[in-house]
Amino acid sequence: MTTSPSENKTRNWMRIALVGSLALNLLIVGIFLGAKLSGDGPGDRRGGHNLPIGVLGQALDRDDRRALGAAFRKEMRKTRGAEATRVDGARFLEVLRAPEFSAAELEELMSNQFARSRASFEVGRVLLLEKITEMTPEERAAYADRLEEGVMRKLKNKRKP
Repeated sequence: MTTSPSENKTRNWMRIALVGSLALNLLIVGIFLGAKLSGDGPGDRRGGHNLPIGVLGQALDRDDRRALGAAFRKEMRKTRGAEATRVDGARFLEVLRAPEFSAAELEELMSNQFARSRASFEVGRVLLLEKITEMTPEERAAYADRLEEGVMRKLKNKRKP
């Protein structure tokens, strides 16, 4: 039995929608688990945005991490990114549930989220670079040691079965 071209197109769009839905679900689960495991989940009293610099930020001492995080959240509040993310997230779900699926609208929402994420990483990069630039040679050496230790620990943990 052969299928018509319109049935093939429908199947392709269904496949794309399913893959997109799966990717979104995995992203949401990953974000939630990452936040829970890092201690920056919904119970975190700071609220708002978290500094997206990973092991580079973890290698800072506690006071520097807190100061950098506060500066990051202050900068991010200026962009109103959290509100836009909530609005786009709600719209994303509406688009997925709509009887008439719009791949173009979903693409726009995904592009918006990617642009906000990129801007967030850029703010974190600039703030971290400023902090490192302010360090004395001794502070930078100690930071490098903590960074190396953190990277090695992560690599060691990944190798465990």
